[in-house]
Amino acid sequence: LARLGTVRLHFGGEVSSAAVSPDGAILIAAGRVCAGKTGKELPQFKGKNLSGTALFADDMKTVSIGQRSRIQRWELATGTLVEETKWMAIGHDHGTVFTPELKHVAIIESDNKTGEYTTRVLATTSGKTVWQRNAAFGVAISTEGKKLAFMDRDKMAVLWDLEKDRELLRWK
Repeated sequence: LARLGTVRLHFGGEVSSAAVSPDGAILIAAGRVCAGKTGKELPQFKGKNLSGTALFADDMKTVSIGQRSRIQRWELATGTLVEETKWMAIGHDHGTVFTPELKHVAIIESDNKTGEYTTRVLATTSGKTVWQRNAAFGVAISTEGKKLAFMDRDKMAVLWDLEKDRELLRWK
């Protein structure tokens, strides 16, 4: 259930991520792309499952990532897939976040065999891993895209400098 203004949106299941366009006109949640004011699914996206985290670019294109080990960029006006990048997944996707300029995406995965969690930062154009740590949960990227915050196995919050690949701060 999501609530925007006076519109109630029922998705009939778990909603693990959602995104709203800067102007509030579009909501992406539970694999559906809806008009923000009415909650009605946009016809150009009907039947296209866009599950995962989304970020609206300045040119009003949306980038979404799902549990299918891929990043997709869709044109909002037509519902056309513009670009897709795939990478080798190590397990189930538990959360993603994009850097503001859309150059990188941080993804939390659990290994299907061991259950261990790993956080990786991937280049969105190539899908290549540029940073990785085991046992990292709950990820956020700073607005300038240079710092990463996450929780480690010891339940300590960590602030990491992605450019210098070093820990800046750790607290409980």
